[in-house]
Amino acid sequence: MLKEGEEYIFTAGKEIETPDGKLYRLLTGPDNVKYLLRSEYYRGYAINEGNEITCRVDKINCRGEVFLEPHHPVYEPGKQYEFKIVSHELRTDYSGNETYALIIEDVFGNKIAVPAGKRNSEIPQPGSYINLKVEKILKGKPVLYSPSPGTGRFSGLKYGNYYDFRIEKIAKVIDGEELFVVSDPYGKWHTIPVKYYRHYNLKPGAEFKGRIIKHSRRSSWKIEPCNPHYNKGDEINLKVESVTPAAGGNYFILTLSDEFGFIHTLNSKTRPGVNYIKCRIKSFRKGKPDLLLCKVF
Repeated sequence: MLKEGEEYIFTAGKEIETPDGKLYRLLTGPDNVKYLLRSEYYRGYAINEGNEITCRVDKINCRGEVFLEPHHPVYEPGKQYEFKIVSHELRTDYSGNETYALIIEDVFGNKIAVPAGKRNSEIPQPGSYINLKVEKILKGKPVLYSPSPGTGRFSGLKYGNYYDFRIEKIAKVIDGEELFVVSDPYGKWHTIPVKYYRHYNLKPGAEFKGRIIKHSRRSSWKIEPCNPHYNKGDEINLKVESVTPAAGGNYFILTLSDEFGFIHTLNSKTRPGVNYIKCRIKSFRKGKPDLLLCKVF
């Protein structure tokens, strides 16, 4: 059994396309189990069928899904390298405060943003070079800084409780991701990824109710907005759009649609022979319900 944080040798297999149109490379591990590696993140790695590659087990989530990170062909965590600065921009940190970011380029042409300080600080100019330490490799890119978890922002709030929040603005953070900057009942600012909640129709000036949660035992606190369509414990009927055997062949990946047209995925040990299934909502995570299969009909 693979362990999180450990490195293993994998054998690269063929490239496959999943029902959502994404390309993955099949990897066979030392346990003879097949794993998926997102192809678009590693185009510069020249991973071909039959290659043996060393990967670190980056994370094993609560559903048992294994996320692998191959050795980078150039960068090693803990070492410094020279990077070219291509531009700088005014962005927002994870506490909702404005800060400058340097946009640098790695050996494969990936653009990566790193914090450069506040408005009045001296900023290196585009075209110049800077030495930066590689903290780790994530999705094929060097991570050049570690964002502060900002735990003090949640003072006054209690884990598991619901609170009213207000969306102050939408901003682009250091790594280029769009976030909602929201205020809590005590006036402190927090950030929530826009990409997970586009279907919630949240806009600046709107108020919403959210719960303080954690995505894993080691993660920091997060705000999970209440779903506008469903509640925890609801049983919903979902249409089976497609059934795909998993890479390891031990289960099936069901692609499902609900009455609002939203797409859900669920793992099942058996292939349903019907067009609809009933599921119960256990919880919500990143805007999606965590589903439990109840009945096929």
